[in-house]
Parts: sequence; C-alpha cells; structure tokens
Amino acid sequence: MKKLLFLLIVFAFVASCKEKKLPAPNTPKTFEASDFVVDIFKTIVNKEENEKNVILSPLSIKSAFLMAANGANGETRNQILSVLGADNNDMDAINATYKSLLESLDYQDDTTRIAMANAVFWDNQRIQMKPDFLTKVADNYQAEQYQYDFGMPSTKDDINGWVHEKTEGRIKEILDQISGDDVMFLMNALYFKADWKSGFSEDLTSNKDFTKSDGTVVSVPFMNNDWEYDAYANDEYQALDLKFKNDNFSMTFLMPKQKSINEFINDLTLEKLDDLYESKLESQRVILSLPKFEINYKVTLNQYLIDMGMSLPFGNADFSNLGTAGGSLAIGQALHKTFLKIDEKGAEGAAVTSIGITVTSVPPPMVFNQPFVIVLKNHKTNSYVFMAKIAEPK
Repeated sequence: MKKLLFLLIVFAFVASCKEKKLPAPNTPKTFEASDFVVDIFKTIVNKEENEKNVILSPLSIKSAFLMAANGANGETRNQILSVLGADNNDMDAINATYKSLLESLDYQDDTTRIAMANAVFWDNQRIQMKPDFLTKVADNYQAEQYQYDFGMPSTKDDINGWVHEKTEGRIKEILDQISGDDVMFLMNALYFKADWKSGFSEDLTSNKDFTKSDGTVVSVPFMNNDWEYDAYANDEYQALDLKFKNDNFSMTFLMPKQKSINEFINDLTLEKLDDLYESKLESQRVILSLPKFEINYKVTLNQYLIDMGMSLPFGNADFSNLGTAGGSLAIGQALHKTFLKIDEKGAEGAAVTSIGITVTSVPPPMVFNQPFVIVLKNHKTNSYVFMAKIAEPK
C-alpha cells in the first residue's frame, strides 16, 4: 500500500533524521545526518513502482559503504564519501567517528534494544586480503571476519545464517547465490526494537479504510489513542513524533494534505526535517489513529547510487586497499533488505546491507584437457630436472 510511505519517511530505524541524536557527545560532524539520508530515499522512491512500499536504513547502507571506502583508493573512495555526505576524506577521522557511533548504538534495556553488526566474508583462493584493511574494519567497525570456500553450496547458507542471527530472525537471507566472480562480501546488519512511551490498547484497535495513491480503498487495522504527543500541522502536511520509553529514540510520521506522496517526498530536505524538530513540533492533545502493519522490502542499490554520483565503485574501480585478485576489483551487487513492524506495544525493525566485491577482469580459464607437457626446472642451476608429455593422465 503506497500511502504507507507516510509512515516511513523518517524511519531508517530512527537513524535517518534522528541519526544526529545517537552518537556520543563531541562526536565529529562526519557521521551526523547528511543529505544522503533523504537523497537515497528520494532517489529510490522516484524509481520504484508507484504503489510499492519503500523501507530503507540509511545508517545500514552508510555503514557498509564506509567499510568499502576503507578498501578503496583515489577517486573511487572520493565518490563513495561524497555520495555518503562526508565533509572530508580523512578516513582515520571518519573511522574514529564511526567507532564512537557504534559504541553508542550498542544498547539494551528492558524496553529498548538497538544493535549493529558488521562482517567481512571472503574466499582466500579468490582474493588475498590486505592485513591493513582487515585491521581497520576490525578496530573501527567491529567487523567479524570469516574465510570461506565460495564454491561450496554451504557458504551461501552460512552467510545468510549470519544475517538471520544478527537480525533476530527478521531477515532470513540476503544472498540468493554466490557467482564465480564474487570474491568477498561486506555486510552490515541492524536490529531495533523498542516500546512506545505511551502504547496503544489492543481493545481499541479496529479496521478502518485506507486510501491508496491510486484512489482505491482498503480496510486495515488501525491503532487508536487519545494522548499528549509532539505534533504539528499546517495546510501542507501533518506530523507526529511518537516517543519510545527510551527518550533517545522516537519515530516520526508525516502525511501530506495536498500533494501526492511522491511530490511531498521530492520536496523533502534534511533542512526541513531539522526545522520540524527544532521549531515546529509541540506537545498537544491528539486523537491518533495509526495503521498497524508488518512489511518486508528488498532493493538492489547499484543503479540508484550510480545516479547519485557513485559510478566508479561499480565499474572502473580502484579497490587496491582491499587486496589482490586475478583481475580488477569492483562492487558487483549492493543489496539492501529491511523489515518494519509497528503494533500496539512498539516498533521493531531490521536491516541488512550487502556489498559484493567481484573480479571484473577475470582471466580466461586454463583447462588442461588434452595432451600436455610438463617441465620441472631448477632456476638456481638453470637445469631441467624433468620434462614430460602427458598423453593420457591416469
């Protein structure tokens, strides 16, 4: 249902426009919410099917691509950081900021849990990893590191098993297959669950009409409450900020009154969101009706990020800081998968971002499947120890 997008504009598991509230004090500006938060959302919404839900975690996407930036060099790295909205190209400073953010986000109490996990999976027969890269992502991104034989069918299941575990089973898999060109995967997984500060009584939940963008009407369960909320409304839109018991988190809902949902999203900017939080939301009595739902979403990010200016990482890339393989390294496929549930008790969300690194210039295979010659040479003495013709190996 397309208009459910109004519930998701600021979602990003409270990591989009609210992202700046989460880092520890004195965190440098680099990892505060940048225009990327809104731009990636707008880019995908504009190109998805009109009636399709779109759920993103800009924080998860940003995390995976910052790991990739550590393996990139030159203009490839510059493009990644520019699209992500970094205000400088100092990877040491960016890594330190992310490390601080990660420590701040590792939180759990009786009502709230948020956790992020990063990992690097690679095939040592396909790529020789650079120790410096592995050290940086381990120290700053707490990235778990796994070596696998990518040719084994069980490898895909093991990687998807990591995804399943880190998202509390809400996202069961991210990889459909591992191709012969894949040499490594950079993964970020995010999980969030929290209770509303003022929840909803299940007894008051009832079905109501929901009008989609194409004018069709469907009946969906709505949660209802009469309470004091931070809210704002004008002729253009209405907004409500729903608090969780942990005051560091809130989920904001925005719905246009005149424009279509896509037009409203296209006009949305980070500056407008900041202004909403800083000067417009005020505590007031609200008789609230909010849909109850559970939604999954999956998207391939490649073309969207290319359109935003990140072309080199997916083509003529320089990932020389990652390692060496039998050809040039580039991003083969960037996948993003999300889950969002809203009910009477609270909200639950999960996200996974997978960046597959592939060999783009694979040498032709060499198969010795007809008679061949063997030469064994000692190069120190320049002597030929053995020479052989193998007409029939047996």
